[in-house]
Amino acid sequence: MQKMRNYLKRSPEAGFTLVELLVSLVITAILAVGVTRILTITMQTVSYTQSSTLVASNIALIDSVLSDDIGDSNGFVIPDTATTTPNTSKICSSWKSTDTTYTNVRPLLTLSVPSYLPIASAKGNGLTITYTLGTNTTNTFQVGQLATIYGFSNTNLTLSSAAITAKTETTLTQAGTITVATTLSTTDTETPATVGTAAVNWFHGYEIRSVEGAGELWLITCPVTGSTSNLSNPRVLRQGVPLPNDVNWPNMVKCTTFDIGTTALKPITASATSTLCPTNTSLTSLSVNPGIQFIIPPAAPGSRSNQYFKIQVIQGARSIA
Repeated sequence: MQKMRNYLKRSPEAGFTLVELLVSLVITAILAVGVTRILTITMQTVSYTQSSTLVASNIALIDSVLSDDIGDSNGFVIPDTATTTPNTSKICSSWKSTDTTYTNVRPLLTLSVPSYLPIASAKGNGLTITYTLGTNTTNTFQVGQLATIYGFSNTNLTLSSAAITAKTETTLTQAGTITVATTLSTTDTETPATVGTAAVNWFHGYEIRSVEGAGELWLITCPVTGSTSNLSNPRVLRQGVPLPNDVNWPNMVKCTTFDIGTTALKPITASATSTLCPTNTSLTSLSVNPGIQFIIPPAAPGSRSNQYFKIQVIQGARSIA
C-alpha cells in the first residue's frame, strides 16, 4: 500500500497541459491544411480531366456530324457574309435579313443532303401519282419537298424533282404514302419487280448564334425546298465560340480541290481572277468542288465554355456524284 501511495505522489492525475494542448492544435491544423490541399488538387485534376474529356467528345461529335454531311452532300452553298441579302432559297439558316450586322446569327454553310426511301408500288389518277412506301419504313418526307422517283420500268412513274403535295404516315397496318403532281395524266399502276426509290434533298445549315452573350455553333435542318421557315432538329454542337459578328467567321469555310498528282484535298487559293469560293451558289460539281474545309476558331476568351477548345480544322470530301 505504501508503494502505491508513493507512486501516486510521483504520478499526479493524468491530463494535458496548456502547452501540450497548443502543440496538438498546431499539428492538427498543419495536417488539416495538407489534407485540404491534397483534396483540392484531386478535385481540380478530376475537373480538368472531365473538361478535357468533354472537349474531346465535342470535337469528335462535330467532326463526325460534319464529315458525314459533307460525304453525303450532292451540293453545298457558302453564303456571302459581306452582303445582307444571302440567297434564302438555297441557304438554310435562322438568320433574318433585318440583322444586317450578324448580331444574333451568322450562316456559315448549307449542305444539300439527299434522303432515300423504298417504294413498293405506284398508282396514278390522271393528275397525281401516289407512291406507297415499303413496309417498316418511316415516312420522313415533307410536303413541299422535291422528290426524284426511280426504279420503275414505266417511265410515266419515273419522275425528277416533282413536288410532294401530300403524305400519309406509316402505321402498324399500312405503309405511308407520298403524292406528287404530274403533267403526264397517267393512270398507270405498277408494283416494281425490284423496289423503287424516292429521293429528296434536305438542307442542313451550320450557323453561329449568339446565346446569352456567347457564340454557339448550331446545326439546323430545312426540310422544305426553298424555305427557311420550316426549321427542324436544331442541335448545338459547341459553345464558347466567337460571336456571330466576329471578323474571323467570313473566312472559316473554304472550297477545296485535289492536290496535283495526289488524292489529298487542299483549299483553293485566291488568284487575281477568282475568289476563294463562289458564294450564294449551289456548288454541285465533284470535279470543281470536291470537298470543304471547315474551320472553327478557338474558344473565345472569357467564354462560358472553357479555355481548352483550340482551333479545329475539318476537311471532308464528297462521295456522291
